[in-house]
Amino acid sequence: MTTGADPAFARSAARWLRAYPRRWRTARAAEVTALLADLAPEGSRRLDLRSGLGLVRGGWATRWREHPPLPAWLGYVLLERRLDPRYRDWVRDDIEGPLHAARRTVPSGLGGLLVYLVARVGHDGGVPIGFVGAWLVVAALVSTVGAPVHRRRAVSRHLVVQPGEVVTPSGRLYAQVARTRTAARPWLTVAVTVTVAVLAGCAAVVALAPRVAASAPCGTACLTVSSAPVPPAYRWTVLAGGVVGALVGLLLARRAASRLRRWTPGPQPHRWVAPLRTGTSVRLALLLVVAAALAAVAQPLTVLLAGPAAVVACVLLPVLVAARRVVGTGTTRAAAGVEVLRAVAGLPDPPDRLVEGHVPATTWLPPGAVLPLPGDPPPP
Repeated sequence: MTTGADPAFARSAARWLRAYPRRWRTARAAEVTALLADLAPEGSRRLDLRSGLGLVRGGWATRWREHPPLPAWLGYVLLERRLDPRYRDWVRDDIEGPLHAARRTVPSGLGGLLVYLVARVGHDGGVPIGFVGAWLVVAALVSTVGAPVHRRRAVSRHLVVQPGEVVTPSGRLYAQVARTRTAARPWLTVAVTVTVAVLAGCAAVVALAPRVAASAPCGTACLTVSSAPVPPAYRWTVLAGGVVGALVGLLLARRAASRLRRWTPGPQPHRWVAPLRTGTSVRLALLLVVAAALAAVAQPLTVLLAGPAAVVACVLLPVLVAARRVVGTGTTRAAAGVEVLRAVAGLPDPPDRLVEGHVPATTWLPPGAVLPLPGDPPPP
């Protein structure tokens, strides 16, 4: 946002303007913020309550005018039916919004609730509520982790302009596009954060958990899996492995930094380096939370796996920190996370190929034009 307003005032206005649809804010937020700053008293650092409530009222009125009717909206949400092209802008806001993946869990949640109620009526006792809850959590996890796939599928289903339909600014067409790669610095930041979280969690589990998975023979071709108290020797072994792993990681970090500084990327005409999306961080955080929950449920097995995982994290952490430092100082030409990974591992960086994607329909036809039907002459 580039306005002459005080930064604090601009942030305050931006919070109130979130009542408007995203595309409206993209087109008009800077202009409205500048106007509000001109009308505000000299030295104001925040928007007054009356003006803010006016923005909220206007924003929700705008959303309501552009919202599809209830029957069409229910068909879109529950059955993924395609809406009329005049609501395409609203659909785009919904697909690009942060709650799109969460909304996809609504049909699964209703289906799970229906299964539970039918089972309770048809059988004595029914299905345990814990099982249904776990099933809903898994459904939500799958939907959240698979959000990029769901989003691409939703664009193909709802935003791609069909022959005979009117082209709108939010319409899309199929095309071969450059492959998107995450920028090196945020990629390394996330990698370091996840490695630190894994190392801390594994260290806590090994140090505090009382029991570990164990096995014992019970006859010919038979093995019994149970749990036993964690022996002190196991903890000392993990500690020694972590120290050795950290020393190995420090040696590898110097080598990785040297390789990164000498890295010479090849031509990548079909690679698009983009910043890390907020949804990616949310999905990683959710995965860590689910992993912690599973670790608490299967504690003995977690203790057994936590030792090797902690040693691997001790090896990786110095390498990732060194790589992030090199990228942060700008002494490497590696721009994408995949380039850092290949440079550190000494692997080649083959050129990316074009992938199936979508481009704005307005790159071919102006808004308001009709996409030709099969057999019609192409537009001029």
